[in-house]
Amino acid sequence: MKHSKRRLSLVPKNLASYADETGHPDDPNLEYVGMAGFVAPYGAWEIFAGGWQDLLRNAGLREPFHMVDFAHSRGQFESRKGKEEMREAFLGRALNLIVETRATPFGAIVSLSSFRSLTHQQQTNSLDPYYLAFQNCTRGAVVEALSEEPEEKVAMVYAYQSEYGTNNGGRAEQLWHDEKDLGYRRLDRLVCFCHTHRPMPLAGC
Repeated sequence: MKHSKRRLSLVPKNLASYADETGHPDDPNLEYVGMAGFVAPYGAWEIFAGGWQDLLRNAGLREPFHMVDFAHSRGQFESRKGKEEMREAFLGRALNLIVETRATPFGAIVSLSSFRSLTHQQQTNSLDPYYLAFQNCTRGAVVEALSEEPEEKVAMVYAYQSEYGTNNGGRAEQLWHDEKDLGYRRLDRLVCFCHTHRPMPLAGC
């Protein structure tokens, strides 16, 4: 009796990537801008969100986590200034939560001085320094799905930074056009670009 070989159908992982920005091109004190994030199955992010909420609650923190405030012991971290053992324990647990997601990191940094050294036409074609980082991070997130089943998609989530006037929605639309013009097919694996003010996984970025 012959047994036909049938390929097992894998369940899509429902990949989701979360990315956050750093720096501002109009800040004269900064030399770099960029974006970084992680991509992992949505289920891993749900577990992360629960653990992150527990971490903040057990530490008595009521506001969203911002690394810049933690690093300088300001805002809700002011009472922890000088208490290195407490700070190290908190940061260690935070990093463990990120590691436990088994997420794949991606990121890109752009030198502002190098960008300004480009010709006017080159700068215009690049839109802005952030767009260069946005391009690389989006492609980096999508690559994670290329080795999966054809049905696998990636949802890319990023924060909307109204105070910086950033326009990731516009960048996303431009990226679709650029990829299409170059004949790339990678963005077929991208199910959506979306932004939200501060979802839990963004804290890990």
